[in-house]
Amino acid sequence: MWILNIGSGNLPEISGLPCDSIEIPQQMEVEENLIEAIYSKNLNDMEVEQLAKRVILAPTNKKTLEMNRSIIAKL
Repeated sequence: MWILNIGSGNLPEISGLPCDSIEIPQQMEVEENLIEAIYSKNLNDMEVEQLAKRVILAPTNKKTLEMNRSIIAKL
C-alpha cells in the first residue's frame, strides 16, 4: 500500500524537509546487497516463476540499467 501511495502522491509532507521528500519505512530498507536480498545469492537456483515475481525499482533508467547488468552477470 505504501508504494501505491507514493505513486498517487498521498504521502504526508515531512516537517522541515522539501515537499518532494518522502520517509521510507524501516521495513522497506535493505542493509545487505539489494540484488541478493531480492533474488538470492545464486540466481541460477531460482525457478523462472520465482524470478518473475520479484522486482527492484530504481529512480532512474541509468540506475536500472546498472542493476540489470549486475543481475545478468550473475546468471
